[in-house]
This record gives sequence, structure tokens and C-alpha cells, in this order.
Amino acid sequence: MITWWKARRFRTQLALIMALGLVIRVLYLMFVTRDDRLWGDAYAYYWSGRLLAEGHGFIQPLPWNAHHIRIESPDRPPGYFLFLAFWSLIGIKSWLAQRFFSALLGVATIAVVGLLGKEISGKRVGLVAAFIAAVYPNFWLHDGMGMSETQTILTVALCLLLAYRYWKQPSWQRAAWLGVSGGVGALTHPDTALILALLGVSVVILAKGEAWKRRLGHFALVGAAGVLVISPWVVRNLVTFDEPVYLSTGLDITMAVTNCDETYNGYFRAFWYMPCATNHTPPEGDLSVQAVYWRHLALDYMSAHKGELPGVIAARVGRMWGLYRPVQQVKLNILEGHRTWISWTGLGFFYVLTPSAIAGLVLLRRRRVPILPLLAPVLTVTFSAIITFGNTRYRAAAELTLAIGAAIAFVALVEHLQSRRVTPVEAPPPEDDRALADAAV
Repeated sequence: MITWWKARRFRTQLALIMALGLVIRVLYLMFVTRDDRLWGDAYAYYWSGRLLAEGHGFIQPLPWNAHHIRIESPDRPPGYFLFLAFWSLIGIKSWLAQRFFSALLGVATIAVVGLLGKEISGKRVGLVAAFIAAVYPNFWLHDGMGMSETQTILTVALCLLLAYRYWKQPSWQRAAWLGVSGGVGALTHPDTALILALLGVSVVILAKGEAWKRRLGHFALVGAAGVLVISPWVVRNLVTFDEPVYLSTGLDITMAVTNCDETYNGYFRAFWYMPCATNHTPPEGDLSVQAVYWRHLALDYMSAHKGELPGVIAARVGRMWGLYRPVQQVKLNILEGHRTWISWTGLGFFYVLTPSAIAGLVLLRRRRVPILPLLAPVLTVTFSAIITFGNTRYRAAAELTLAIGAAIAFVALVEHLQSRRVTPVEAPPPEDDRALADAAV
């Protein structure tokens, strides 16, 4: 009965935190981003989903909307606009309404973060981590903008939860579900494929009480399940385009706009600069052919500037983690639709959470709980910065690690302070009174 009551109390508290997160997200949507112009990545996601629901397939939305020119699209994996396409399919086509449902994905993330924290280090950590996910701007700012990071954070959180559950009790079923969740994540953002690979390696290495033959079998199952999920999209790309395309061609154009004079030595150092690409004319052919051109353009520039590359890479990583030109990064976030006050608030949270998270991971390691799964998003976004550029939005998956690690540190600090409370002890009687008492005895 007591166990049932405690479980119910945790669920109730988590539900209240989720309600707080929903209020924040709805207020942000209705009073901050409601009338935002639909452009950039948000335009691509919204219209890709809507055109898919209308039966046009996976095509570039801008050429179709402007000139009714059909161009097959390989530049983004379909996870997020499949989600948006569902709402268009059932008649909910408003961009505002679809952003509301994206906000619900953000609320679901709060729940998964709470369960993840509980799985790793107990109910208190779960509730604190859920609260961070509810109020930390770098969790909720994507929701009201119609960006795929909302779904990315959710899928990575689910991967981490399944990874820790597998670690505690390895099974074929849990390995398979980990692979499936990672495959869904990879269809939302290609970087999640690397996170899945790191999770697969880490949980198999750390699986308790399992023979190595069985562990390797589980690892193969994680990979097979992930490949099975993404294979329809990969097959579609391979048979549609002239050059091989797997998850997307987004990396190629991104490399092109991040490797030029302006991003190596100019104002946009370690960031992106669109004229890096628009100053060049790609060859005739479909988008896969152009992707090859952009890739070689970037690699040629990198090869010609090898001496500068280490410094640029260091700046990219520094920009990703708020160590290189953070004030400028706040200004550059405006290019992606961020409000300045939200960027500043998010940066303040980030500077508090990051050292706390490091302390939390150290504590977790001392408790002999594996931290490799939590490091997987951190390593992945850092690698992404190395090969592309540093950006607050591209750090989205790693914010989960900050929330969990900071929650562990905060709960440990509170418990330490509580343990230091000294229970009042009755003072001994004065010497004279003690002597009288002895005499009476």
C-alpha cells in the first residue's frame, strides 16, 4: 500500500510539473511566436508535411508553392514533417495549431525526462530533472517555432531511458526497442544515428551479468532494429536520386556554408554564412548531384586552409558550449528566430546547469552508475560542431544531459545539507547539581 501511494505521489507531482511546462509553452506560443512569419527551416517542415498530406510526396515546398515545379527532396529526414503531415491529413492545417501539437511533444519530453531521472537516480532526481525540462528555455523555445528539435529532444530522451532500463535488466526486447527508438530519432535528425551507435556500444559493454556472446547479439539487434526503421527512407533515396543519398543531404550544404573566408576569419567565424554557397553555382542535376558539388567545395576549401582548421574547430566547439563569443551568439540566434531575451535567459540557465551537470556526472560515476549513455548526446553534438559549426539550437540533444546531471547534483546537495542538521541534545547538569545528584544516589 505504501509503495502504491509513493508511486502515485510521484506520478501526481510529475503531472503537475508537466502542467507547468504546458502553461509555459502555450504562453510562449500565444504571446511571443503566434504571429511570427513562416520562413526558413520552419517553412520547410510545415509545408513538407502539408504537401505530403495532400499527396505530393516528399518534395521541395518552395519551388512547388512558387512555380508548381516538382523537385524531389533529400535534404531533411522525414520524421518531423511526418508528424506534421498527420495533423494536416486529419484537417488541422493551421501552422499555429500544429505548433500547439509540437508543444505537446515538448510536454511529453518533460514526462520522459522525469522517468529517466527516476530510472538513473531516484524519484527526487526525476522530479527535479522534469522541472528543469519544464522551465529551461533551451527545451521549450523550439516548440513555438515549429522546429524539429522538439521531436529530437523527445526521441533522444526516450533512447536514454530505454538504454538505462536495458542496463539494469538486459533483454532482447529492450535491445530491440532501443534500436527502434534510435531509428525514429535518426529519421528526425541524422545526428541521432550516432547517438544510437554510442548507446548501443555503451549499454552492451556495461550490461550486467551477461555473457559476451549475448551482449554482442543484443548490440546487433539494436543496430538491426534501427536500420529496419530507417530503411524505407534510405531505399527511397537510393532509388530516387542520381548520387547515393542515405538519411539526407543536409550535411553537404551545411559544410559549404561553414567553410569560407568569412567563417574562418571574419565576423561569422565558427558559424555559417550563406554567401559561402550562394557565391557559387552548382552543376545541373538533381539535389544529390548538387550535394556532391557542395561537399567537394567544402573539402577543397578545408584542404587549402589546413593550418587554420584546428583554430576554427576549437572556435566551433567553443561556440557550441558557450565559451566562444557567447554575446555574439545571442545576437546570431536572432537569425533562427530566437528572441534576444529568451537567448539571454537560456544562456544564464546554461551557465548554471553546466558545472552542476559535471558535478552530477562525477557523483553518478562514484555511485558506479554508467555515465556513457548520458555522454552520448554531448559527444555527438560536439562532433557535429567540429564538422559544421557551433550553434545553440544544434546543442538540443545535449540539454538532456545537463538537466539530468544538474538534478543529480542539486538533490545530492540538498540531501547533504539535511544530513548535517544536528539533533539537539539535552545539556548535562551543572557540576554542583551533578555532585548533589551523586550524593543523593
